Amino acid sequence: KDEKALAQVGPEEKIKILLNQSMDLMKKEEWLEAEKKLIEIISIDDKNFSAFWELGEVYRLQEKWQEAKQTLLYTLKLAQISENNVSSNDSSSLNYYLALINKELNDVEGALLNMNQALELEPNNPRYLDLMLDLCIMKKDKKLSLEYLDKIKEVNPGNNNIPDWQRDVDDMPM
Repeated sequence: KDEKALAQVGPEEKIKILLNQSMDLMKKEEWLEAEKKLIEIISIDDKNFSAFWELGEVYRLQEKWQEAKQTLLYTLKLAQISENNVSSNDSSSLNYYLALINKELNDVEGALLNMNQALELEPNNPRYLDLMLDLCIMKKDKKLSLEYLDKIKEVNPGNNNIPDWQRDVDDMPM
C-alpha cells in the first residue's frame, strides 16, 4: 500500500514521506528499516542533508562508530554547501556528535577539533563545554582544563559535575 502511494507522488513528496517513515522507525529502534528508507531518499537526492544526518544518527545509536563518522563527515560537507541553508546550530550539533564519535574511537585530538568548531558557533553551550572539559581531562591538559572548568562555572554554576572535574583537574600534574 505504501509503495503504491509513493509511486504516485513526485520526488520531493516521496522524500518527505520516506523521511517521516524513517523517523518513526527510529523512534521504535527499527534501525535496519530506518536505514533502508534513508538510503532510498539518498538514491533520489544524493545531497539530502536531512537524510544523511538521520543516517548518521542511525549508525551512531547502533554504535557503528566508523559508519557514523563517515556519514556525519559527509553531512558536515553538505552543510557547507550554501544551497542547503543549514543553520549554525546544525553545524555545531554535527561537530558535537562527531566529537562524541571520535571520543568513542579514542581519537581525542579529532574530538577536540570538532569541539573547537562547535564552540566557535555556540561558545556558551553547557553540553559542549562539558564534553570539551572531559576531553581536556582525558588529554591531561591542565591549562586548558582549568580554562574550560572556569567557563563551565560561569555558564552553568549549578552543574553537579563541577566538584568531580575540579578534583580531576587538581590531581593533574602541571
